[in-house]
Amino acid sequence: MTSAADIRWERKADEEWAAAFEFHLVMRHLPPRKVTERALADVHEAVRESGGPARELFGEPTAYADAVAAETETETGETSPTGAGLDGVTAGERFAHTLLVGALIGGGLAALRWFEDGLWLGFSWVSLAAVAMVATAVLLVCGAVALRTAGRVRAVWAALGAAVATAAGGSFVMSVLPDRHLFALPAPLLVAACAALAAGAHRLSADRVDTWFAPPRPRGAEAWLRRLEGLLRGRHGMSRKEAYEHVAEARSHVREKPGALREFGDVEAYAAALAAGPRRAHRAERRKALGAAGFVLAVGVAGFDTLRAADLSSFWFWLTAAVLVYAVAEAIGPLRRVVGGRRGPA
Repeated sequence: MTSAADIRWERKADEEWAAAFEFHLVMRHLPPRKVTERALADVHEAVRESGGPARELFGEPTAYADAVAAETETETGETSPTGAGLDGVTAGERFAHTLLVGALIGGGLAALRWFEDGLWLGFSWVSLAAVAMVATAVLLVCGAVALRTAGRVRAVWAALGAAVATAAGGSFVMSVLPDRHLFALPAPLLVAACAALAAGAHRLSADRVDTWFAPPRPRGAEAWLRRLEGLLRGRHGMSRKEAYEHVAEARSHVREKPGALREFGDVEAYAAALAAGPRRAHRAERRKALGAAGFVLAVGVAGFDTLRAADLSSFWFWLTAAVLVYAVAEAIGPLRRVVGGRRGPA
């Protein structure tokens, strides 16, 4: 399949339309990479055959991206590979997307600092420790998100615990380091570094990154059953109780018939088969709601001091407040759908 980087647009307007479409589709909906590439290839072919501009043929890029994502969601349970999670995304794609978002946020913050503090940004031991702490914590969170899709629940908690420890340790180190000026760097250099990181994350090979998070092949019945539980809870979003019931049933079959594991086949395919069904959509909505609530919590914790200061003349106060309002608004929809699903028929 032709990748987005291989497509050459004859008109600058079509190239800008495609960039806006890809950005909105990837950042808001995170479909599997093949969906994005297929949609762009279809648009390019239609534009080339008809000779008309993409905007006239497909409308606004954001609206078309929403339509493509909605169509993809209806096919997720049938077309996703066994290595994909509830949203049809593999661990490698999840890691690359989370890293991309982190790089874009870092670039945006650097640009805002450029706007507020001028061309040159000063660095001290404290600011260097802060940058190292944030970068390490972001990488650990990216890894935790990917490990969840890989079905490695214990590793997820280990990565999140390490991220919390990094934040706590970094805060302590920052409190004892001297805050004297060391050097200054041009703000555009930091923006360019974040842009390069985002471009690298976008071009990461998902298949290669998947191998970073894949556990060793399970050997023995107990290892197979532990892997099954991790896949059901992590990749497929089942509750602990629901996953335990499936594992207990499989364990009873193994005890009664030693050759049952051969009949079950590949553990990832078996987990995907167990997770299929009408409750899959509810689990996907629940995971979206938890992610949205987590984003609200993260924004609230990160901006707590700024919001508590309530300095109405501060640009950062209004930026933090706007981001928090946006996060709450984004969380309302998934939370309402989850609550409505619980009240509806099973």
